[in-house]
Amino acid sequence: MKRYCAILLLVLCPLIVICQQVDNGRQLFNTRCDSFIPILMKKYNTVGFSMAVVDGNEPVLYKNYGYADLEKKIATNENTVFRIASVSKVFTAMSVMKLRDEGKVDLNAPVENYLDGLKLRYAPHLPQITVRDLLTHTSGLSDNIDNGSMCSTHVPAESIIAETNKLYLTIPAGLKMNYSNTGYALLGCLIEKVSGEKYEEYIRNNFFSPMEMTRTGVWTGSETIPNIAMGYLKDSTFFNEPSLRDLAAGGFFSTAADLTQLCRLIMEQGKANGKEVMPAGTMQEMMTDKTAEIKLRTDDEFGYGLFINNLGSDKDSLIGKNIGHGGDSRVFHSIVVAFPKLNIGFVLLTNSAEGGSFTKSAVLQIAREYIRDVKGIPIQRGIKSAFSLAAGEVDNLSNTVIAGTYGSGGEDFVTILEKNKQKLIFRQDKTKLVLQNNGSGIYSVKYMLFKFIPVKVKAASFGFRNIDENIYMKTLDNKSKNAEYISIKDKAVAMPESWKAIAGKYSVVNLCPGNMLLY
Repeated sequence: MKRYCAILLLVLCPLIVICQQVDNGRQLFNTRCDSFIPILMKKYNTVGFSMAVVDGNEPVLYKNYGYADLEKKIATNENTVFRIASVSKVFTAMSVMKLRDEGKVDLNAPVENYLDGLKLRYAPHLPQITVRDLLTHTSGLSDNIDNGSMCSTHVPAESIIAETNKLYLTIPAGLKMNYSNTGYALLGCLIEKVSGEKYEEYIRNNFFSPMEMTRTGVWTGSETIPNIAMGYLKDSTFFNEPSLRDLAAGGFFSTAADLTQLCRLIMEQGKANGKEVMPAGTMQEMMTDKTAEIKLRTDDEFGYGLFINNLGSDKDSLIGKNIGHGGDSRVFHSIVVAFPKLNIGFVLLTNSAEGGSFTKSAVLQIAREYIRDVKGIPIQRGIKSAFSLAAGEVDNLSNTVIAGTYGSGGEDFVTILEKNKQKLIFRQDKTKLVLQNNGSGIYSVKYMLFKFIPVKVKAASFGFRNIDENIYMKTLDNKSKNAEYISIKDKAVAMPESWKAIAGKYSVVNLCPGNMLLY
């Protein structure tokens, strides 16, 4: 008997030590949060903040700061209701995938196949936009159609179809990742059409109910919702943000407690509360990067409704990718992110105009602190890295080929002139830059102070690529090592006489009272 007890002690002692280390780590994490979060809240004028940490089977750790209602001095808690903006897109994407699994939607089919009223107008030779293109933000559609987007009166969600029909599409699908609320609004209409249910009902029946998200719903503006957070502008004055037309792109409300279930769904590949909500294979498909084949590829990774990122540390191979989505309206900001390899997740919710900057700063520090203190992984910060193949990919073109006028849409035009074989002159309005080829096709930048004193710009470099006989310009951020395509060399196209005849005869109109724009 004594022998068995000795063996039992040998087994239990290491477990007791590990549990004690975890408890000590959580206490240290609590103390650190209470130190840096109030400082960040003050810096970004944040009135209220609610967060949750999910760690495997450990009890959920909630931290709440500030006020849900500043005037009434009602503090935030894990059941405070916040509008979560674009985190809503995760549920929209899951709905489309569920309909796909049921054989009701083909991701490779044109979206017009499912929406009778949608009559997209394409420039010559452009491919039709598919359901997959909408899911991955590679459709070429604009981010927002502002007319009717946020109004003091209700605008039907399906009106986005008529607004989209007014567009003339010039960016081919599959060219680049171009984040589009418009695309996800159309997916919401598709879900209603294919399922035969109202969008809100479909989401509730297939996700909110089985995931036991009892305080989560779709904000139509007519609800009376207990314990809801008020929204505040930069000076902490109350702002009554109107309802959103594009519900499927950003129209949900939820709580920190409810959104822990979304963390678990990502961490456990489709399960919540031990129940399968999405097949593991489908959830894995959503969490796998779909942007590798687009022509203007950068380091941004996106699956179906989910961003895929590294934390950006020397221990990323141990930590694994983080997967989730953020949301930003004018006064409500949210982030839900999970680290499946470590089986941890984080929820951040705020009700202030500068909350977007706050949550983006806070989530990085919160994740690093928790991984360091509780998971015992000593993360180093400020690790130097090189440009990845995707970010640093440039073509070493001749300056004669590069020279020309570049446009990115609207009135933003750049003129690039050939100075000699190594140098280019970059002009935009009154800005003049000198770009110098380092020999590999990456151009360093000098700003001409007072138009004649060259000052080196350390923050950025430029590169150019020739893809399908089009010249694209990209910026390379020398600090973050990220890159972004910003412009395309214009090809001379004569303006049709019919366009010249009506030029200048249009004015901007808003069809609804109190029309507002999303930031």
